[in-house]
Amino acid sequence: MLYSTYIGGGSDDKSHDMKLDSSNNIVITGVTNSIDFFVTESSTKYSSNTDYDAFLLKLSANGSTYLFSTYIGGSSDDEAWSLALDPSNNIYITGYTGSNNFPTTQDLVDNFLGENGFISIYSAENELLSSVTIGGSSVEFLNQIYIDNEGTIIVIGDTLSDDFPTTSDCYSCDLGGRRDLILFKLNWVSKDPVASSFPLEIFLLTLLSIPILSRIKRRRV
Repeated sequence: MLYSTYIGGGSDDKSHDMKLDSSNNIVITGVTNSIDFFVTESSTKYSSNTDYDAFLLKLSANGSTYLFSTYIGGSSDDEAWSLALDPSNNIYITGYTGSNNFPTTQDLVDNFLGENGFISIYSAENELLSSVTIGGSSVEFLNQIYIDNEGTIIVIGDTLSDDFPTTSDCYSCDLGGRRDLILFKLNWVSKDPVASSFPLEIFLLTLLSIPILSRIKRRRV
């Protein structure tokens, strides 16, 4: 064993995804209920007393040093489920938020009802570059995020909303069950190279009409 360490505070802490950057530094995201979860001086200090927050941290390659550690969230439950890195070591995170004050730079939700997916992009040094919430009038969970060879962001999750935004050429444009899978692609577009916010441009949104709850119930019978 080269090294082993605890990471967390005085309550529940869970890691959901981990990636290595180009220097083999360790990037971890997940969810914490600890009000004393370790955060570095330059990071966001927000934490609620009773709810869960997402977190993002980076450890040095040998595991001995926090390069940064921060909470991600608002005043209610926030959970990060997946992360991806691009060739510049920018960090892409997706998950779920119940916070109507989740930190965003661009809002793609017409009427935020408190339970939507989010995508946040951080620089390798933990600067928030872009952040959006995405969803309909019910509940969305965004579970996996990928970056393809052209830098396109691909996200998959699930929705209970019958008004989740879809594009005109979507494979399926209507909710087919109580809960359906959702798949969409995003371009990260800088319309102003000196601006502090980098808009995310959606070019594909589709519903995959698979009533997964009924399938799960059938398998359990």
